[in-house]
Amino acid sequence: MVVILTTFYPYILGSIKISILFFYLRLSVSPTFRKVVYCMIGLMVCLSIASSLAILLQCTPLYASWQLHQEYHCVNRPALQYTVASLNISTDVFVLFLSWFMCMGLKISVREKIAVLAIFSVGGL
Repeated sequence: MVVILTTFYPYILGSIKISILFFYLRLSVSPTFRKVVYCMIGLMVCLSIASSLAILLQCTPLYASWQLHQEYHCVNRPALQYTVASLNISTDVFVLFLSWFMCMGLKISVREKIAVLAIFSVGGL
């Protein structure tokens, strides 16, 4: 059961970030910002697929992933987990900074910009 859940975990995280990026597309009017968001969506799709495949295919043969007490050939699991986690954290930070750049282009007062940034930054907690 754990193998199934850990295999789908990158898809779940990726779909959440992609939905936030589609929300950014609805709010933005800048063509440059929209291109960056589209590139980020493509990166998130590729990262989700690659992370899921790396987690699923981490051992040879495939069933060795859930038979940990026997000797099989597996990749360095802590290194794989740290790599997937660091990529997820970096994309989280990038998505958070995208909202800040979007808010900086708004033609509203500084006080309202700070309020909008505070609302968007709540997701970073």
